Amino acid sequence: MSSCGPELRVVYAYLETLRGNAQTAASMLRDCSALSGLDFSPNHQVTQAYERYLDGWKVHRERLQEGLDSTAGAFGAVLEGFQSVESELIALLQPETN
Repeated sequence: MSSCGPELRVVYAYLETLRGNAQTAASMLRDCSALSGLDFSPNHQVTQAYERYLDGWKVHRERLQEGLDSTAGAFGAVLEGFQSVESELIALLQPETN
């Protein structure tokens, strides 16, 4: 048992922060992390190597961004579940009025 007692405690604000951070990171990757092509003339081998690097960077950046979007979505689903359970619990704990 933890020092917090036997209760399971979920901190809504913490989940919201995690979701927001994942969304922000995905947006930053999508909007601000593109690399531009350069020409290293007359050395075409360097230019080709750099272009291969850019292609690889684009693929890895897109995969990471997709993973962050998925993570943000998962946190959103957890938040919705938490809100639903919390609403049901509040309704059950409120005294009935006749």
